[in-house]
Amino acid sequence: MMVKRSLTIVFACCMLAAGLSASPNDRTTKWVNIEQVKNGSGAGLTQAFTGKGVIVGILDIGFDLTHPTFYATDGKTYRIKRFVDNCKDADTTKGHAIPLGREYRTEEEILDLQHSGDSKYHQHGTHVLGIAAGSGYGTPYQGMAPDAEICAVCVDLSTEYTSNPESPEFKYVFDYADEQGKPCVINYSMGTGYDPKSFYKAEQAFKKMLGPGHIIVAGAGNSGAQPYYTTKKRGIEAGGVFLKASNDKSSREHHFISNDPFVLKLIRVKGIKSPVKGDSLTFDSQNLPTATQTIDNYQAQMTKSDSIYTLKLSFIDPEDFDLDGTFILVVEGKEAQVKIITDIYVSVHDNTALDPRCNLASEAASIVAPSCFADIISVGNIVGRINQNDLADDIPADPDGVMGVRNGTSSVGPTFTGIIKPDVVAPGTHVISAGNSFSTTEIRDNFEAFTKSEFNGKSYPWRLATGTSQATPVVSGIIALWLEAKPTLTTQEVLETIRLTSKPIGADSLGHPNNEYGYGLIDAYKGLLHVLGIDTSIRSLSQHQPEGMTFRVQGDVLYADGAADDIPVTFYNLSGTIVRQSKVENGTVSLSGMPKGVYAVQLGNQGSTLIRK
Repeated sequence: MMVKRSLTIVFACCMLAAGLSASPNDRTTKWVNIEQVKNGSGAGLTQAFTGKGVIVGILDIGFDLTHPTFYATDGKTYRIKRFVDNCKDADTTKGHAIPLGREYRTEEEILDLQHSGDSKYHQHGTHVLGIAAGSGYGTPYQGMAPDAEICAVCVDLSTEYTSNPESPEFKYVFDYADEQGKPCVINYSMGTGYDPKSFYKAEQAFKKMLGPGHIIVAGAGNSGAQPYYTTKKRGIEAGGVFLKASNDKSSREHHFISNDPFVLKLIRVKGIKSPVKGDSLTFDSQNLPTATQTIDNYQAQMTKSDSIYTLKLSFIDPEDFDLDGTFILVVEGKEAQVKIITDIYVSVHDNTALDPRCNLASEAASIVAPSCFADIISVGNIVGRINQNDLADDIPADPDGVMGVRNGTSSVGPTFTGIIKPDVVAPGTHVISAGNSFSTTEIRDNFEAFTKSEFNGKSYPWRLATGTSQATPVVSGIIALWLEAKPTLTTQEVLETIRLTSKPIGADSLGHPNNEYGYGLIDAYKGLLHVLGIDTSIRSLSQHQPEGMTFRVQGDVLYADGAADDIPVTFYNLSGTIVRQSKVENGTVSLSGMPKGVYAVQLGNQGSTLIRK
């Protein structure tokens, strides 16, 4: 029997936009230094690491399964190998123990389906998956791991599968990867607000799924500018927050975590601009009510579990809790220290004139679950493109200091358990990726695609979007490349790679890691060198790709197109030891006698690259 849950799903994507007259090159790849890995030549795959042999899993909504970006760059080889649609009847998950939606196991079945059951209203998943693993299909909008295989699950927002962070879809994707004998990274650009009743259980469930070749990457969320958390500290007689609704959700939960006795007062204010207070409820944490109490036209009920108190407000008329009214939550007790966590969709605002005790809320602890869990890679959003008219190919100079800084909406830590999050950041502002060709014009803001591709007699859109939803698949795709290099990578090894190779961002006073940027901006190339065991501290090995050159290996010959003759060439093995020194002759370098494997190649003072013989 399917049980509905009460958690609220939060999409890490906060804005979609379009209307451009030209097609800018997506500079995301330059921000994260992935051109060093893929050679930066648009859709051309001339580098050694492109995600081959790796499964990129995704749980999301709004999939266009026919978009050409989900084919290989030749437009022929289809790369979505499994698809589960939870919008379909949950009775045909063939041969699988987990009761999911309808399963599609072959290319023919998936392409006959064409799109997920919710694609008329959503295109989030199409855009996100394109960033992680899209081939680009001849455009500049190639994803991070264009040769990875894909296992996608469309979640149903009305069922337990997405409202429960233990979602069995994660296990489904890992089980499929294990069946194929391939490593897997799962991208989850969604999340839920804090639910203390399931937090610990969910975190432990995720931990059991992880291990060598099993990585989960999740968006931090877009509540960085939304205060809904505070602590009433010990020694203060009383403190709390003001609540103001931001949607018409009829039931809201607020949580209070403390091992100290305290008194909670819920006071209704008759109009946010008016100091007149209406009805109120008072709860003593040591003497909880045993039945629902009704005051005015709302209900309140509190229950206790392991020193976590949950106040649930259920509104007879949802419009009662609207932008014209407010509530005050006041915690009293000088010796009590109480964490206050409000519903993520409730605006906590400032009204000093009404009650100065209740302006304690901050933007901290806004990381959503499961991104807030210790063993999930948490990703924040930095500004990689200032606006949708910013069409420069290269990353431009930024005298105003806007580029490369945290998007103000990107959620910040620490988590409720005191962990520094996010772990890493990536460009997530105005990122270009695939659009869903099956969505209706009513979707979102009735926007149009700024450019399109023709494929199999149909026009497919490319769109701009902003949010940690977009930053997250950048990191997921890069980790897929690292998994190609080392299929047994664990979460802790990935975090260690991020720690050692990311570019620190933010004021020195924040320290590193910090609760805005984690360890900083992910670096695909330096991270890959670390995963391969190459000493990135070798002074003679550049950390940038030679400009104007492309590389390919055929047999015992390295072709260095664009390289001038007589440029000195140094080859390093995975231990950072020089194994050969040579020079370019007629655009080539001999590899004769060198064992098969991966090498870092330094070309004079012009830069370095990775090759696989």
